[in-house]
Amino acid sequence: MNFLRALFLLLSLTGVSLRAASFDEAAAALSSPDYPKAAAALEKIIKVSGPSAARLYNLGNARFRMGEIGPAILAYEKAALISPRDAGIVANLKLARDAAKSPASQPDRRWWEQPLHFLSLHEWSWLAAAGAVFVAVMICLAAFSKKYRAKSLGVMAAAVCLTVFSAAALVHRAGERSHAVITTADPNLRLSPFEAADSTGSLSSGTMVQVEKTENGWRYVSSLSGGIKGWLREKDAGMVMAP
Repeated sequence: MNFLRALFLLLSLTGVSLRAASFDEAAAALSSPDYPKAAAALEKIIKVSGPSAARLYNLGNARFRMGEIGPAILAYEKAALISPRDAGIVANLKLARDAAKSPASQPDRRWWEQPLHFLSLHEWSWLAAAGAVFVAVMICLAAFSKKYRAKSLGVMAAAVCLTVFSAAALVHRAGERSHAVITTADPNLRLSPFEAADSTGSLSSGTMVQVEKTENGWRYVSSLSGGIKGWLREKDAGMVMAP
């Protein structure tokens, strides 16, 4: 029971609001109605100091106010990967998707997939590693101490379940590492990675795609809703997760 309380406390702490240490610098950039200047300032902060949910969230806000829906969705998606339980990110991402009017931006998740998206990939990785270490410690206690053997078996079973569930979440969401968002207006997909190649169709700005391979400045992508595949210039789509 103490283990479960500790786990609940850990998950609660990971859900702190994104309005933390970097909020002041991001808010300062957005205080001006000059949104291109604010976006440039935020991108510089991200490049120098690294991405955070707050910086990406505010970058998405700036892009959205500039009417750049695709880049706004990309920024929100990146923020959601870091802080998936933040209500502000979830709400603004939905607004941006609705504005894009692109049903392929993100398919609906089935009921059993919802818990797998409660934590970020980083959090699931940490829990899987921590659970594995905890199992090893409990095995050692059970092997060398009769006093703690009976008590450790129950805790070890809980730790095994946590490790397995965390690993399952990571495996199920492995494809997110190759997700990208269309950031330009209705770019054409090509049959081959050449500008002169025939078009296979187009995708609207803000659409989420799966990147299958990359070649000479081109990406072979497929829409998550299926049906459209082809080669796309790298500049026309931004990766949600940094390589």
